[in-house]
Amino acid sequence: MKKIEEFIAIVRIELIICIAVPFITAVLLSQSQTLSNDIFYMSMVGLFCILTYGLIKMYFKLKKKDVIVSEENLNKPKSTNYRVFVFITAIILPLAGLSLNNDFVLMSMGDGGIFGDFSSPWFFIIAVLNGAIMLIDIKENKQSLALFYLKIVGFTYISYFTIVFIQLIPIGFYGIVFYGLGLLIFVPVTVFITEVFQILQDIRKLKIKFKKSIVAVIILGIMTLPAILAANFYIDKVNFNNAMSYLSADSMKMPAVSISRLNRAMAFMGNSLNTRRNAFDSFSGKHIPIISTYYQNVVLENKLLAPDTMQRMSVIFSGADNDQPINAESNRSLNVDLINASTTAEYDRELGIYKTWVDLEIRNNSDQRLAEYKTDFILPDGCFIKDYYLHVGNERRQGILTDKRAALIIYNNILRTPKDPGIIYYKGDNQIELRVYPFSAGEVRKTGFLVWHSQAEVINIDGRPINLYADVSISEPINIPGVSFIPASYKKNLTALQRSPKYYFVIDASENSLYNEHILKINDYLERTKIDKAKVYAASYKVYDSVDRSIKKEGGFNLPLAMEMIFNDVEDGYYPVIIAVSDNLNKSPNFKRNDLAKRFPESGYYYNLGYDLSLTPYSFSDNKRHDSVKTPIISDALDYNGHAVSDNGRSETILHGEFNGYTDNDYHNTFILQGKCSDYNNDNNIQIDLIRQSFRQRLLTKYTSFIVLETKQQENDLMELQARFMNEDNETAPAVMMSEPGFLICIVTSLLLIMVIKRRALRNSKSI
Repeated sequence: MKKIEEFIAIVRIELIICIAVPFITAVLLSQSQTLSNDIFYMSMVGLFCILTYGLIKMYFKLKKKDVIVSEENLNKPKSTNYRVFVFITAIILPLAGLSLNNDFVLMSMGDGGIFGDFSSPWFFIIAVLNGAIMLIDIKENKQSLALFYLKIVGFTYISYFTIVFIQLIPIGFYGIVFYGLGLLIFVPVTVFITEVFQILQDIRKLKIKFKKSIVAVIILGIMTLPAILAANFYIDKVNFNNAMSYLSADSMKMPAVSISRLNRAMAFMGNSLNTRRNAFDSFSGKHIPIISTYYQNVVLENKLLAPDTMQRMSVIFSGADNDQPINAESNRSLNVDLINASTTAEYDRELGIYKTWVDLEIRNNSDQRLAEYKTDFILPDGCFIKDYYLHVGNERRQGILTDKRAALIIYNNILRTPKDPGIIYYKGDNQIELRVYPFSAGEVRKTGFLVWHSQAEVINIDGRPINLYADVSISEPINIPGVSFIPASYKKNLTALQRSPKYYFVIDASENSLYNEHILKINDYLERTKIDKAKVYAASYKVYDSVDRSIKKEGGFNLPLAMEMIFNDVEDGYYPVIIAVSDNLNKSPNFKRNDLAKRFPESGYYYNLGYDLSLTPYSFSDNKRHDSVKTPIISDALDYNGHAVSDNGRSETILHGEFNGYTDNDYHNTFILQGKCSDYNNDNNIQIDLIRQSFRQRLLTKYTSFIVLETKQQENDLMELQARFMNEDNETAPAVMMSEPGFLICIVTSLLLIMVIKRRALRNSKSI
């Protein structure tokens, strides 16, 4: 009892620090919803340093009183009891904790463990190696210096888990009482304390012989794991940027992509759009505390990645199913139907156009609550959507024009709640998607949008033709630098364009494709149809312009990239007939370059070759499947000043040359802005500028969306997310990502504290 009282008397202040710090952390944690994440985690770093300071000061007090580590027993081997203690705390318990967390990963169907995703085998390997090194007695020789280096490397690993779990220590007390498993939360701190004492002892042993080397070894050991992580982060960043190039104009470069590294990056980034409200959430899901945030910051460079971009990359590189299947017959909702449609037109004499409101009534014909109306339709050339509304209760609310990425994220988040959003946006070059939510059983809701147009047109929504009337129509083309609009009536004066077909085949070379069977199928088709001079491509995530049986099957089926290459390969005097050879086009992303396809109006479809050698057509404009045919569908084309246009009796827009700025005619300016948005070479900065131009013209483009929200909080969330997408503030990290402390900074700070305290202790001992 006397020794215990003496021990407490010596270390009473440090004991108070070590007990109080975790509880102070818990208090901060409970208040983290009202504190900024940066302040909260700066406090965490400070508390960790205080805890480290208390432990080290306790060690020197005990050493000075000869309670531990006296000079005479410094070189004695560790006792059996001590080794058993280290073996249990530094090897058995860490493995048990990691395994238990993995059980939670499995139990949650892969959504992540209760404390995060520590399923990587390296967490287990480093834990075992660190525990094994802690069992070895370090002596004054060169091998010991290497062992000391490895111990410092392991110490950075333990320090990471100490930082991660320090805020959960109060929960551990409850865990002990209720489950008996709360002890596992104390394991990192226990190993951390034990290893700190061992390192200090090892420094005392090695400092005489390796005085000049020991500081370098400590620094090298501290930097090893962070350097390995940083190198991997950089390699993954380069790999991720290579993968992203397949979604842009750089796709023709087709750099090599490591799919395994990309899958890891996608798994890390899967949480980048999850709004986390408090620090506890940083432990859940497929998220490695601290590491995941830094990974996202380095690889994604603090930028948000829209969900549709993530999905498209998954389809291209992993062969995931397309969320919007390429062979879908219709995108309309089940049991939620359009029951009435009407129009109200106003003629603007100054602009020479009609401004027509399209008013829709939609009814839920089922007993389903919280049903959604979802449909898509083709907006004719020369028509532009300038406004949108939705009735929320009895109130007609005008749409907010916003960044499409932010609007879709907010809309999809609201689908989990009974709130009233409506959204309209471009799904393709001329394809519009309209969604309204929610509908209670039997409910009728009203929505609509404003169209500017200069010709009489028809819009088909859910099989219902909606006429846009125009008593006065322009008869001559609108020619603006960069774009021309040819009225339907003017096409009657154009001459026919004579071009010959050229056949292109694209073989599915994705990971699980029947590549060799597809080659045989093409040979059978060519033999039956007597087609000569056909060109054959093979496509995995990249595209090969020749067929080789040794081509590596990997990733998904990047048919759109192959078609893009084909459109740029067609010689003058020809138009392409593109035939895909695949068992499942759902493994291919949707084609989105209708601006390229419109250069060849003779062939408005691409095809999939069946085993019976029939052809299934898919429209370039909306990727919709049509009934099978035996031969390709060929249409006539007309010549307009060297540009091919369709002989289909409809008005048409063609893009050419450079845009030289805007005019004083608002209707003409809509053509210019849409033309600029159709350029797929636009980088992010150009896109942001085009979004701002859309706001000024209040024009729906492929980068924007009209959305109606019910609550002010939803609108605030939308504006905040939009600002992050558009880089409109000075903060680099997006709102949906949590700031976390640099564990390297914490470790370096801790080691500096060790050195400072040790120097003070040595100075004091000399003065005595």
